[in-house]
This record gives sequence, structure tokens and C-alpha cells, in this order.
Amino acid sequence: PVMIRRAQVVLEQMLSERGRMFARVTHRTRNIPPNSVRLIFVVKEGPKVKVGKVRFEGNTIFGNKKMTRAMKFSRPSGAPPWFYIFHKTYHEGKMEADLEMVRELYQDNGYFKALIHRPQVTMKDTKRRWPFFFFSWGRGKRVDVKIKVEEGDLYRMGKFTIRGNKLFKQEQLARVFGMKEGDIFNASRARKSLEDFRKLYGEFGYINFTAVPEVDFDDPNRTIDFTLDFEEDKQFFVRRVEFSGNTKTRDKVLRRELFVSEGGIFSTRLWDISVLRVNQLGLLDVIKEEDYDVRQNNKEGTVDVILNVKEKGRQSIGFSGGVSGLAGNFVGINYATNNFLGLGETLSVQTQIGTFQKSYSFGFTEPYFFDRPMTTGFTIFKSEFKFDQARQAAVLSGLDPSIFQGNQFVQNFQQNSTGFTVFASYPLRRSFARLGLSYSYSLSSMKTFSAASEAIFGGLFFRGFDTPNSLEGIRTSKITPTYTYNTVDNQWAPTRGRHLFVGTEFAGSILGGNVKSFRPIIEFKQFLPIQKRNVLGIRVQASWVTGFGGVVAPPFSRFFIGGENDLRGFRIRSISPMVFFPISSSVPQLNNNGTLARDDNGTLLPPISFPSTTVTFPGADAMTVGNFEYRIPVAGPLTIAYFVDAGTSWILRRNQLKLRPDTLDSLRARFPQDIFNFPFEDRLEPVPSTSGKMRMSTGVEFQILMPVMNVPFRIFWARNVLRQNTIVTTPQRFPARELFPNDITFAQAIPFFSGFRLQERKSRFGFTVSRTF
Repeated sequence: PVMIRRAQVVLEQMLSERGRMFARVTHRTRNIPPNSVRLIFVVKEGPKVKVGKVRFEGNTIFGNKKMTRAMKFSRPSGAPPWFYIFHKTYHEGKMEADLEMVRELYQDNGYFKALIHRPQVTMKDTKRRWPFFFFSWGRGKRVDVKIKVEEGDLYRMGKFTIRGNKLFKQEQLARVFGMKEGDIFNASRARKSLEDFRKLYGEFGYINFTAVPEVDFDDPNRTIDFTLDFEEDKQFFVRRVEFSGNTKTRDKVLRRELFVSEGGIFSTRLWDISVLRVNQLGLLDVIKEEDYDVRQNNKEGTVDVILNVKEKGRQSIGFSGGVSGLAGNFVGINYATNNFLGLGETLSVQTQIGTFQKSYSFGFTEPYFFDRPMTTGFTIFKSEFKFDQARQAAVLSGLDPSIFQGNQFVQNFQQNSTGFTVFASYPLRRSFARLGLSYSYSLSSMKTFSAASEAIFGGLFFRGFDTPNSLEGIRTSKITPTYTYNTVDNQWAPTRGRHLFVGTEFAGSILGGNVKSFRPIIEFKQFLPIQKRNVLGIRVQASWVTGFGGVVAPPFSRFFIGGENDLRGFRIRSISPMVFFPISSSVPQLNNNGTLARDDNGTLLPPISFPSTTVTFPGADAMTVGNFEYRIPVAGPLTIAYFVDAGTSWILRRNQLKLRPDTLDSLRARFPQDIFNFPFEDRLEPVPSTSGKMRMSTGVEFQILMPVMNVPFRIFWARNVLRQNTIVTTPQRFPARELFPNDITFAQAIPFFSGFRLQERKSRFGFTVSRTF
């Protein structure tokens, strides 16, 4: 019976912690012959108690809102009292913890002796009202809380003294403390300094260092003298580092990432860096603090470090298939090993065949070339990419592709590329920074299948010479020096760290190249843990491209943003500045009744030609994109992320959009300016509302980290809050009326000179495999 009574008390306490303060637990028994008892606990939960109003009395330094924001567990929701469902559950123990947080608010602002009295609570009955509906369901209780505060006096920092320090001088340690005499005393900063001192001494091997604080109040002067008694203890060295659990990965692959060595000082900072570097290899499950054991040998002043690891799958053969905006219907197969022969080498083979894209690649990476920390490797690739706006629009809208084929703005071209890349990088001494250099050579060609693509790609003077085969034989030979700094703890599921990449591509005439371009690139990523589990991710990237030596960059080197890799709410490659392109247009000759005009022999009269313009997408020469994600782990591999994507692209240098001389000459010869009064410029003019126009999308994304593939599968919905919805007016002049036989024929030409509405979609639903960043 005594144990049963204790169980009842425990059950009531558990229910009370969940807001059931009025819960009552009883029991009843029934004998079961010959010597057993059936025990039944009878639970009456009672109403759930929620936090109602919280009011402070005696506070003059801080307002009610700031003080309630300092609370965590019992903070009012801000919703009206009758929106019962939104309020937090009341628990006496959690309220005590919140009052301690309020006291810390005062202590961090110099009011060290502030008193927070026990709260006065008033219990009230309430009805459970569901939001946005005018009915109630059930009854409950709420607690209104009144808290009396005695703020006390403002204290400042007095003397700071350290006793027992031998390794560092008082002046050096005072800089770590962070407060000087006369500053408002901050209790949190004082507590943090104890951890900072522990890290400082641990960096030099004093892993048993302790600091005992002593606080003396000078009430007449309102100051606090702060004293720390140091116990430095002995310095520890590394005797042995061992690994367990790595059955395939060789010890040297892990050992070469460590910044602590046997016989050297055991630095806690260098050990933390070493663990991060091992995690960045991607060969093992994430190593946490409980996965390694530091065993002290106090007599010898040494430590033995045992690192327990769990290896990931070394090799994988994967099949993929599906539908995406970029590849259409596709199927692919890939083989990869990220730990070839247990040496940490990466070998990959990939093939993907789709409606719009075919790609083949083979790559190899050696992280330690000749056992030196130099990463080298190569990639051989071949790709065929067909950009078909008409077909993509048909797939996404469910309409017949022929509806879009007649659109004068539709781009339809194919780009074929074959080439290779070799690269090498070397780390800077004891840091996460690397200097790299890569060389790439590719042979490319472009074929156009629409009037818009023929006009922009065939008419651009990007090769520096005038030939009908300017889209064939494009040889790009480029060198790219890079700088990379990376402290991100995990490739696919990062929780902390930052990444900076700076590179510059130089393409020139070296080794047979005929493309001359210059392209700097910068990308920055930051991941911050929020409340231990959640992660805030930020990425910013920018780039621009230009030609030199009398030529411009090829069209496929220009920027087309949009899609799941940058702005998720917009279609792939749909964001690009538009330009006005001069063309020759014609309309049939009509009679006054609207029928086709014929001569005396019944032959149709030839159409009337006149100069006009169309709009097309040449790509931008500058771009910038920013991404924001707040990731919330739900359960297992499932994560929900709220995201905001923003970016823009623009034409920075109009001299990079020159027309070929023969294109201009043919138009000028066909339409003499003294007759048509039409300006034919050698540079394309951007549509003002499209170049540099900011786009933004926001939405929700569901991310599932596939356990076999070890890559995230993402489903997202995005709303485009900043998008194009404007009227574009063409800049050309109307043709002279006297060139047309009558008004009805002239009316046929007017649509070629009138404006049109440029309207982007409001939202998008999509899926993909891989991270946005």
C-alpha cells in the first residue's frame, strides 16, 4: 500500500507538470486467488490550467513587456484571454524558473540585488474558445499572476582581482574578463568569463583548471569587487590517440585531420577543431562530445584520447528518375564511393538522360596527394542541354505546346559541351582556409530552333568576328584561382559554421581557347544554431561576367536565375533582363473590307515590310542572390523550413550586347533611314523594368534526408511576393501612314509597336533532390 500511495503522488505530479493541477489519482484493488491482486489507478484529470495575465508591480527600470519577454515557460501569448488554446500551460516549477530569468535581466543591467518576490496567483474559470469561431468547447482554468519587484540600486564594476595565476599576467586576464572598473556590472558576462578562462587554459593543456568567484559589495559607493581564485593544476600532454569503429577507413585518413599529436600539448581548442575537420570528411556519422573519451593519467600528466566512430556506407549505386523543370522526364544511374580503398578518395560516375538534358561525367578526387595535405582531382564531362520554353510552359500548364510555339519571345536552343577540369588546393597553416587553382577546357556549340534564339544568339557579335558559323567551335580554356574558408560542420545537415568562397575565372587564348572572358564569383554561407535544435541558414552570392580583347562573353556564360537552386518561386532560368531587338516585320495588304488585296490578274499583292522590334532574353552580365532558411527538425530525417529567397540580375555593360555588322547592314539596306526614320543601334537596349528588378519568394519546404542516398529530398511551395507585373512599351516610332494603302492595312501593323503586359506567376509548387545551399 505504501508503494501504491507513492505511485499516486508521482502520477499527480506528472499531470500537474502538464497543467493538470487539479488532477486526482485514486486506486482500487480486486483479489485474484490464490495470492494475486489486480490494481487499477483511476485518474480524474480535471481542467487544464493555462497562464492568463502576468503583471509586475514596483518595476520602474523595465516595462511590463520587456520583463515578460524575459520569461520562457510562462510568458503570456499575447492573445486575448478567451483564446484559451493559444495560452501556455501553467506550472509552479516553470514559473519559478521564469522568475529567475527576470532576476537575471536585472542583474545583467547592474541591479544585482534586485528581489523578485513569490508570485500571487488568482485562479479563474474560463471557457475554451477556438480561434476565429464564435463557440466554446469545454471549460478550463487560467491563472492570473501578480509579481512584486524590488529593484534595488544600480551597481558598477569595482576592482577586479585574480589570485593564483601563474601562466598569465593580471593584465592579460583582465582583457578576457571583458569588464573594466566603472562599467555597469553584468552578471552574465561575469559568469561567461569563467567559461572563457577555462577555454583559455584548456588551450594550453590545463584541462583541470578551475576558477572560484568571490563577490564583495561596497554599498556606499554602489560598486562590486570581483575576485577569482585560480587553481591552474598541471599541464597535460597527449600520450596516445586511438580510433575504434573504423573497419574500412584507415587510421591515417582520420589521424591526418587532427591538430593534436602524440607527445604534444593537449589543447582543447585544437581538439575541437580536429573533431570538426573529421566531421567535414563526410565519411562518418557526426561525431559528438559523447563519442570520444579523454582519459587522464594524473601521475604522468598525460591523456589518452579514444575516438569512437561509426562509418557511413562507403559505396553506393543509385538509380533516379522523375520529372523536373530543368530535365523534363529523366532517368539516371550513378556510382560513387567517398572512401575508395579506405583512403578517403572519391570516385564517381554519373549518367543522366532526359527530355531536355543529357549529361555524363567521371571524376576522381585525392584529398592527400603523396601524403601531403594537397587535394587534387579531375572531372571529364559531356552534356547536351536543350532549353525549350514552349515545352516547359506546356508541361507546367497542361496545355498544347503548339499554343506557345508561335510566341515571338520563346527561347528554344540546344547547347552541347565536352571537356575536362583538373584542380588542386592546399590548406593554409592550421586553419580552415584553402587556396586552390583549377583549369578547365571545353568545346561547345549552340543550335537555335526558334526565331527569338536565332535573333539573339545569331545576331550577337560575341566572337569578335563576323561569320555564319559563330555558334560553332566555341573553345573555352580557363584558369580559376580560388580561396575557400569552411567551418560548416556537415555537408547535408549543417547546424553551425560559415563558408566563404572567392574565385575568379580567366578565359583566354591559352591552349587554343577562342573565348576571352573574366568572371569573379563570391559566395558566403552562415549557419547558426537556434535553441539547440533549430538552424538559421543564410547565403549570399554575387557574380558578373565580361569579355575583353575586343570580344564579349558567349551567351551561355551569361546569367539566368530562377529555380530551386536560388529563387524557388520562379521557373528555372526565367529571370533575365529583356532587351529590344530590331527585326523586320510584315503585314499582308488588305482591302477596305478586310479581304486580301489582289492585282488585276488575281495575284495576291506582296506583304508590306517595315522595321520593328521584338523583346528577347540575352541573359544578364551581373547577378546577386540571397537566401534565408529557418530549419526546424520535426522527427527523424524530416525537417520543416521557412524560407525567403531574393535576387536580381541586370545588364551592367551594354557594350557586351553588340550586334553583328552584317545584321545591322542588312536592316539598314532594306529600310533606309530617310524613308522609315527608324534608329538602328549597334547595341541592344534593355527593357527598363526588367534589368535590376528585384524578385522575392517566400514559402515552406519539407526536407527529408534520404538514409540510403544521404541527400535531402525536398518538396516546397513558394509565394512570389516581388514579381514582374508591368506594361512594357516599345521604344520604336510608328511607321509612316503613307507607306500603307489604307487604314485597315495600317491597323495590322500597329500591334508590332504597341506594348504588352509582362506578368510572372504568383506561386509555385515543386520538388527536387539536393540542397538550395
